[in-house]
Amino acid sequence: MTCPSCFRQVQLADWYRKLTFRGGIVITGILCYLLGFRGVWLFVAIMVGFFPGILLWAFVLAHTISTRFEPYPPGGQAPPPIERKD
Repeated sequence: MTCPSCFRQVQLADWYRKLTFRGGIVITGILCYLLGFRGVWLFVAIMVGFFPGILLWAFVLAHTISTRFEPYPPGGQAPPPIERKD
């Protein structure tokens, strides 16, 4: 994405993406459990309902927490790993 004010390449913040993904799984799991799915069928129901669940969670999240963006790494690659000095 391009920021309309500074024209820099930006992407969703990493923590925001993780929160959306994990929250979608949790919301789907809770709803499936409350609907009576148990055992293997609970797992299957979560797999089937994951996409609608993540859309529902993303909608709720977008209206409660403003979307955070971070600059896109130069060259379109991930930053190099930090070397440990022992």
